[in-house]
Amino acid sequence: MLTNVATLFSWGGCLVLGWVGWLLFRLRSDRAWVWWPTVCWMRWKRKSMPFAPGGIVFAGSSSIRYWESLVADMAPLRVLGQGFGGSKLSQLVTWTDRLIVAHEPRAVVVYSGENDLAGLLGGLRKNADDLVALFAQVCDQVHARLPATRVYWVSIKKPPARREVWPEIERANELLAQFCAGDPRLGVIDVLTPMCDPLGVPREELYGADGIHLNAAGYAVWTSIIRPRLMADSPEP
Repeated sequence: MLTNVATLFSWGGCLVLGWVGWLLFRLRSDRAWVWWPTVCWMRWKRKSMPFAPGGIVFAGSSSIRYWESLVADMAPLRVLGQGFGGSKLSQLVTWTDRLIVAHEPRAVVVYSGENDLAGLLGGLRKNADDLVALFAQVCDQVHARLPATRVYWVSIKKPPARREVWPEIERANELLAQFCAGDPRLGVIDVLTPMCDPLGVPREELYGADGIHLNAAGYAVWTSIIRPRLMADSPEP
């Protein structure tokens, strides 16, 4: 009996360690396939809760994934959250067709790139120029099937816990604003400015304990900026 219990605990420990190892590998990796199980789950969930064409898709990383009040905050706009936490813009490129285009939205709101610049868990860091090229690929995929759809880039925030990449975040926001200015179907939504004090220092009260993810106050700021912009540019038909 004791041997069986010990064996059970041994296998349980191996499973836990294996799961933790997989999560760490996924966060560190640049490979898009590591998110295949998550994407499959998201697509399965949509089958039970269909989202009709013509809405607004929010796509990106954990800042979208953890926005639990998104639907209520954007009302009466009809929106769908398609964020997968810990992901990178380079990975969103691969899944754009399934997570965004498949829903035939009239507008797309993208928040991503922060993890690319940070290089999670010692992973390879990308730079601002890389983000412009990657965002261009997302836009090209959307407009190849949905040429009239508007695509918004939400400026990258400066998390207090990621001070070392603040200069590259600022450069990325500047370059992406320039890129979006070249196409009337693209737009930039600046959430960084209201999230900083007059000296450009992030307002820590808008972040959770980890200094990376937003808290309720942070999402309230996002709502006050993003919702009016979408109501003006892409109102419900």
